[in-house]
Amino acid sequence: MRCFICPHYSNPSFIFGEGGTRKVATEMGLKVVSEIPLELDIRKSCDDGVLVVVSAPKSVVPKTCHEMAVNVVSTLDELASER
Repeated sequence: MRCFICPHYSNPSFIFGEGGTRKVATEMGLKVVSEIPLELDIRKSCDDGVLVVVSAPKSVVPKTCHEMAVNVVSTLDELASER
């Protein structure tokens, strides 16, 4: 989880710190494919059994999930071309 997004003001709060994931990934020679924000819509959607991309399509989470999927596919393509 990257940060908490305040449901009232939409401001990010880095309750787990900021930049640590990318720093460790760089040190280990790994690629970060996404940083998903901790958002109230995720919890609500999970409680209701509905995908957050359906229940809150305009929140930042669906966009982040799409970017993550694109990054995963791109990374897999890169790995496949290296073989």
